[in-house]
Amino acid sequence: MNCREDLQSCLDRWFETFERMTVLEAGGGADSFVKWPGTASLTAIDISQEQLDKNAYAGEKILGDVECYDFGDRRFNVIVCWDVLEHLDDPRKALDHLVDLLGAGGLFVICSPIVNSAKGLVTKFSPHWFHIFVYRYFFNAKNAGRPGFAPFPTTHRFFISPKNLMAFGQSKGLQVVYSREYESSHISEIKNRSLLCYCIYRALAAFLNAISLGWVKSKSTDFHLVFQRSS
Repeated sequence: MNCREDLQSCLDRWFETFERMTVLEAGGGADSFVKWPGTASLTAIDISQEQLDKNAYAGEKILGDVECYDFGDRRFNVIVCWDVLEHLDDPRKALDHLVDLLGAGGLFVICSPIVNSAKGLVTKFSPHWFHIFVYRYFFNAKNAGRPGFAPFPTTHRFFISPKNLMAFGQSKGLQVVYSREYESSHISEIKNRSLLCYCIYRALAAFLNAISLGWVKSKSTDFHLVFQRSS
């Protein structure tokens, strides 16, 4: 079972406990990476109108900033930030805001690159044009960088490391109920495209891991994290 299937299996068991499921996909974009029950009420908020125009899964689509959009007294059973936090100027502010929207017993699902991985650091300190080049050349994404198409500009604040996010969640009274680090499929795509580039990446990752005494992760590149608010 791959990492996404494992996460989905766990989420499915929790979904069964909700009598009526209300979902907020924060930075929902065009696609959802979670399979939702047919009875779920889905709301997607995104800062990109182009992404929302391509969104076919949400019953409600909101053009707005996840860091500050006012939802009034609405609360959600499930909130998802999937590959979103690494693009925000102030991810802590966004999480402070979103946690307040989580109802009793609710789940907060996060998927993000690991900023202190070799892949995360390369992304953080390289220019956006380089990200577009990688997407177009290695991932064969011809529309990469055009309005509404990945890759989107990244900030990769060090706050969004798994360790920091776990501490943040616990400070908000949330319990970590699922956590998994894994290697992105992008790495194998690079290997398939260019063995030389793949070997250079592996050598760089091993070097950074060694000189940082293990702080830089050489294999894991991304993570899934699920919090739950007490009932």
